[in-house]
Amino acid sequence: MYRLVVIDDEYIVVQGIKALISRLKLDYEVVGAAYDGIQGLEVIRSEKPDVVITDIRIPGLDGLSVIEAAKEECPDTYFIVISGYSEFVYAQRALTLGVKDYIDKPVTADKLKKALTRIEDEWAKTRHEDNRKAQANREKFLELERFF
Repeated sequence: MYRLVVIDDEYIVVQGIKALISRLKLDYEVVGAAYDGIQGLEVIRSEKPDVVITDIRIPGLDGLSVIEAAKEECPDTYFIVISGYSEFVYAQRALTLGVKDYIDKPVTADKLKKALTRIEDEWAKTRHEDNRKAQANREKFLELERFF
């Protein structure tokens, strides 16, 4: 089960995402939630989640600043940005930070499922590549063993 943190200043959005994940029976466990960027960064640091879903416009630190700071300590964490604003500047900066998806509000079951499925597909691809590299290394090692 993947570990997930939700950060949004709207209580109903946080609870809605939790309910959607439960209802969709996705392979995720919400291990933390926060209602501002400062608290959100603390939750990320303590929980070390696989995925963070964060709003862009939240009090304290904005969502993109949270991502920037969190990536230094949790480089393997994936980020999904949600926003009620369709401002290109935010989306552009999110892309430079390596955000995996951008969901416009309202967050629906379909939007959430698609975003999380894309992340799972990327993990599967990465695992496949890692397995292929490991197999190649094993073959090289066996070949070297024959010489010694």
